[in-house]
Amino acid sequence: MSQDIHGFSVSAATLHQAATSGVAFAAQATEAPAPSAGADGKTTPAASGDMSQMIMFIGIMVVMMYVVVLRPQKREKKERQLRLDGMKKGDKVISIGGIHGKITDVDHTQGIVSVEVAPKITVKFSKAAIQAVTPKGEDKEATKQDSDSAKTE
Repeated sequence: MSQDIHGFSVSAATLHQAATSGVAFAAQATEAPAPSAGADGKTTPAASGDMSQMIMFIGIMVVMMYVVVLRPQKREKKERQLRLDGMKKGDKVISIGGIHGKITDVDHTQGIVSVEVAPKITVKFSKAAIQAVTPKGEDKEATKQDSDSAKTE
């Protein structure tokens, strides 16, 4: 048997124990959820509002995941593919293994890149194994900018 005290449902045993022990009463009861009226006039549990909030929260999290992670990753993948497709003889490359060299030949049909790593030493790589590409003209410009900034310091 339980009694309703100020919106809390409390059992008779808990009340008797609190009264006889002389210890301050700590409510071990749970507050009963207030029923709400639905669109058809019938009462529905308040949990239906919580469910819609949770679904909305999950939807917001999915959108955030797309904006923060997936979209930039997709853009980076597209840029990398454009760089790999634009490789030509004379460009400097770095492989995913860290090998630096200059492209001597590109076979776009088979996806093979021949890279000169030392004089008269050529290594063949798959295009997917190329991490970075520095086009022929950019390398000289970067070196010139570095030397100009060193002179001004």
